[in-house]
Amino acid sequence: MERCKNCGRYYGEPKKVAVGEKCKFTVTTYDEKTGSIRKASGVTGKLKYIFSNSCYSVEYRKNKYYVDTVAHPDDPSPLTLAFVGRCTCPAK
Repeated sequence: MERCKNCGRYYGEPKKVAVGEKCKFTVTTYDEKTGSIRKASGVTGKLKYIFSNSCYSVEYRKNKYYVDTVAHPDDPSPLTLAFVGRCTCPAK
């Protein structure tokens, strides 16, 4: 994916991630008392298993995480895409 020169958002198709490759994903920490999100971090781990189009098993620092979105290391992380968004310029 590349950045748009007009709006600064990302456009293009993301690269595919295969099992055994590094991938970017989001780790979310919750507050135990209130249940609200305390911290969300974009990290890089190793894709271990693909359950379906929206469920992945990723290993990060010897812990296993089950996430719904992953991205190729060359593409923006899912957390970055959530904040910045995708380009909607008519030229693309």
